[in-house]
Amino acid sequence: LFLEKGGKKISKSFGNVFTPQVWLNYGTPQSLLLLMFKRFQGTRELDVTDIPKYMDEMNHLAKIYYKMEKADERDLSNLSRLFEYVNFLKPPKKNEPLIPYSVMTEIAKILPEKGKEDFAIERLTEFGYLVGKVTESSKKVVLERLELARRWTEDFERQEFLKIEVKGENKKAIEDLIGV
Repeated sequence: LFLEKGGKKISKSFGNVFTPQVWLNYGTPQSLLLLMFKRFQGTRELDVTDIPKYMDEMNHLAKIYYKMEKADERDLSNLSRLFEYVNFLKPPKKNEPLIPYSVMTEIAKILPEKGKEDFAIERLTEFGYLVGKVTESSKKVVLERLELARRWTEDFERQEFLKIEVKGENKKAIEDLIGV
C-alpha cells in the first residue's frame, strides 16, 4: 500500500519504516485514520513529513462537514461521510477550533518557558483563530494540537541562523554598544 518518498519500498530491514506510534507523536488519531480511509489507487508514497498535510486536510473536512466551506453535492456527501468515518461516526462539536498546522508550528517555535498556554491562546485569539470566549473543551483541543506541533517543530524543523562576520570599525562599534 505504501512506499517511501522517492518510490522505494518500505522495509524494516532497511530501517525506513515509521509506525503509527510515530505518527501519533505529531498528528491526531483522526489524521492517521484519514490516511487509511482515504480512497486511493495503487500505492501511495508516504513520509513523516506528510503529517501536517493530513492534519490540515482534517480541518478542511470539518469545514465542509459543518458547511463552513462550499462543496458540490457529490463531494459534500463523500467528504462528509469520510469525516464521520475518521471520527468513528461521532464528529466533534462544530465550535472546535480549526487552526492550520503551520500556524500551530509557528506558535510552538516562539513559546516562552513560562505561561505557554496563555501565550498560545492570546496569539491565536489575536490572529483570529479563536473567536469569543474560549471554552475549556476548545482550550484542551488547542493545547493538545499545540503539543503535537511543538514535537514536530523540535524534531523536523531545524532553525538555521545566518552567521555574519563583523570586522574592523563595525566590530568595535558593536562591542562598544553591548559593553564588551
